[in-house]
Amino acid sequence: MIKISLTESFIIGIITIICGLIIQKITDLFGNDIIKEENVFNKYKNYNMFYLFLFIIGILIHIFIQYAEFNEWYCEKKCINDACEILCHLPINSITKLIITK
Repeated sequence: MIKISLTESFIIGIITIICGLIIQKITDLFGNDIIKEENVFNKYKNYNMFYLFLFIIGILIHIFIQYAEFNEWYCEKKCINDACEILCHLPINSITKLIITK
């Protein structure tokens, strides 16, 4: 069962809007004329629906991360004598485990 916090979703939505504003400002300052004209962040910066769309994308990203259990990533260090190994596990819906060794 997935538990999704509305407060966390709201914060992630706001962070997504802030990231969009940062990208917009960077392209304004450092982009050439073609980038300024074709960049979606500059093209729709005067439309409130664009920022609502960014907010909804942030909420959907949060729900996906909760559903896929990407927030359950953990690493453990196993040592035998002087040799150590770090194993990182990412459970995906408790069915599969992605194991990355270093």
